[in-house]
Amino acid sequence: ISNSITHPQPNFGNLDNLPFGDLDPDNKYIISTRVRVGRSLEGRPFPPLLSKQDRLDMENVVKKVFSQFTGDHAGKYYALSNMSKEVEKQLVEDHFLFQDDNRLGLYNFFDLRTACGYNHWPAGRGIYHNDSKTFLIWVNEEDHLRIISMQKGGNLSEVYRRLIEACLFI
Repeated sequence: ISNSITHPQPNFGNLDNLPFGDLDPDNKYIISTRVRVGRSLEGRPFPPLLSKQDRLDMENVVKKVFSQFTGDHAGKYYALSNMSKEVEKQLVEDHFLFQDDNRLGLYNFFDLRTACGYNHWPAGRGIYHNDSKTFLIWVNEEDHLRIISMQKGGNLSEVYRRLIEACLFI
């Protein structure tokens, strides 16, 4: 048995001909649509095992990637460690900001603090969002990266396409 695992190439479908589109074209039922994924950076420990330096190194790597986003993905990165109160307030109002007081983690099975999810807070953590606030990436929250695409209404194809284009870029 080999010690290495080879993952198959991802297949996200034909982005030019998706089998779904706007699920609520008359805007009667769907307020907003969101698709999100967690991604891990190759060769890095999972978050409970990350050192402070690991977090800072990962943040620097992804900030370089974020600076290359263009078009619908272009935006700005906000490090939690040096975020102004005004930006923090706006991100909280936008429901974008994650904080170190999440009492229960994913699926409510464990407390993130007990699972070392808040070690070295807020070092190496931040939020990137595009200019239109329809695409964001959380850095070193529960996952290395949490990539989220969203928008008002039910146009799943636009939301999905934006997410997948970013995943293929990263």
